[in-house]
Amino acid sequence: MKLGIVVVYLLSKEDEKLLDIHLDQIAKNTTTDYTIYANINMLLPKFIQKFKNHSNVKICNSNNYIGPIDGLRATYELSYYAEKLIKEAIDDGVTHVVIMHPDSFPIKAGWERILEKKISNSTVLVSKFPEMSACFFFNRNFYLNYNPKLIPTKIEMESSIYKQFLENIGGINLLEPGMGYAFEIHKKTLKWKSLNRSNMGEDHYFYGSIFEDLIFHLGATSHSDRSFYKFVEKPRIPRIKKIISYVLPPMIKEKIKTSILQTHLRPEIKTHQYYHSIVKENLFADPDGYIEFLRTGLKN
Repeated sequence: MKLGIVVVYLLSKEDEKLLDIHLDQIAKNTTTDYTIYANINMLLPKFIQKFKNHSNVKICNSNNYIGPIDGLRATYELSYYAEKLIKEAIDDGVTHVVIMHPDSFPIKAGWERILEKKISNSTVLVSKFPEMSACFFFNRNFYLNYNPKLIPTKIEMESSIYKQFLENIGGINLLEPGMGYAFEIHKKTLKWKSLNRSNMGEDHYFYGSIFEDLIFHLGATSHSDRSFYKFVEKPRIPRIKKIISYVLPPMIKEKIKTSILQTHLRPEIKTHQYYHSIVKENLFADPDGYIEFLRTGLKN
């Protein structure tokens, strides 16, 4: 196996320790030949030096993403950079690719071999769900045979077969990097395996998740409100957002969004931020001990 680990790095200035843990855990637990294909367009300059201490990192900058300023920008931006990293990894001859986030990493030695065994002629993808790109594993043959894209096209998302696809995944109409692969698999009547959460210990039901005792994901690190799928909003807020989206141009909507204190619109943000900070503090204080607690439920 020759593994390409694709990561689009976006971290805030207080997350230097997280980057150290991420890189160290990959190095410690990956047992085959691997290269981290790293996009650092959005990474703070002080962090870039750290990659020079890791010989398995290939920095792959690209032109900055230019796209609409709206609520889906982050999704399209991550996909834009990740697509370029995947292509570079494939061009370098990797046999397998896994996409990860800066706040996700393997926690078990030989994790990549275990994921490899889950791939077959019919099961062509192993992934988290719905935050797919935190661990998204596939092989070279699938990529070359089907040329999948991380995000479905607008025409595809308006099709009847896409509606059928959404029904098959539980009616979750969530646009995440990786949904395009899942849709391609659906069209070709292939299969993909979703990784299940396996925590025996936790400080929160979302932040600090372990998947099949292989992968850790802190969750929601790239956005300050720490929001995640299925968080609760005030009942009137979605209706107000829908009305605004119809009558205002994107630039005006973005100005309104940035000028209104989001905690007024979404009071749950403070709770999310609190629990996210607790999980992160525990991870930073004792990475191995905390991961062991999440895996087993046992505290030292």
